[in-house]
Amino acid sequence: RGEDGGNWYSMRLHDGISIDNVFETPGINTRTWWDRNPSQDIQSWGDGSVTYLTIKAGNVGIGTTTPTQKLEVNGTIRAKEIKIENINWPDYVFSKNFELPSLENISNYIEEHKHLPDIPSAQEIAKEGVNVSEMQAKLLQKIEELTLYVIQQQKEIEELKSKIR
Repeated sequence: RGEDGGNWYSMRLHDGISIDNVFETPGINTRTWWDRNPSQDIQSWGDGSVTYLTIKAGNVGIGTTTPTQKLEVNGTIRAKEIKIENINWPDYVFSKNFELPSLENISNYIEEHKHLPDIPSAQEIAKEGVNVSEMQAKLLQKIEELTLYVIQQQKEIEELKSKIR
């Protein structure tokens, strides 16, 4: 009998690597399973034809049997907080050696490429996805550059005001 009081119909061990449990609860037939294949370094858990979790060669897959990353999720991720580490944060924009591109050059680039310099195009993102850490750094770089442009423009405005007086 299962913990919920349901009757176990069968429990089968084969080759010492898999267990298939088929059990019945009142009015509901459920088939849950766990499968392990040591020769391919893979373990999976699921229900019927649906795989819930797979561990393959040190990669964890949720909703997939073929994870190729340390964590691969086929679906939406919801979290209270995510911490991403990035060692190439763009504070260099404020260094004396940083060359702020001219607005004319940026305008020409946008006219030709239809996106900002150093930011992937919509087609690239659709094909390759986006590295959140890298994109956060690139977006911050653009915000910092915009801040420098605003500071420059404010200085020019102040100079023009003083000339008018």
